[in-house]
Amino acid sequence: MDLTPSEKKYAEKSIRRLEKDSRQWPLTRWIMLIGSILMISSSVYLFNKLSNINELVPSVFSINPKRFNSETVDIFVKGQLASLRLEIYYLIGISLSAITAVHWLAYCLINWNRHLKSAIMAKAFHRLLSEK
Repeated sequence: MDLTPSEKKYAEKSIRRLEKDSRQWPLTRWIMLIGSILMISSSVYLFNKLSNINELVPSVFSINPKRFNSETVDIFVKGQLASLRLEIYYLIGISLSAITAVHWLAYCLINWNRHLKSAIMAKAFHRLLSEK
């Protein structure tokens, strides 16, 4: 196989990258697997805690009927809107975290034996380069 010096240099760099990938992937896949499982479990836990956010805002039954005027209604409505806004932000954050974790998990499981493919490709390319 006839290659120019720049092509040969690029091919050797690619071989080194494949060899490095085949060495590092086993550790990377376990880190991704554990990280995605932790993110999914924390997302489920936080989603279950979402129902407790309403306890931060006083309910309508805690308002004293003798002091029930437009000011107390305004305070109550503002508190409910703040609670709703907080729930929406919280739900968006949990959803993004869960989506990211599922993506990591799927990528990790689909490419579980990627290091073997990289090692085989590196050996094949190395043999092609060494042949004259």
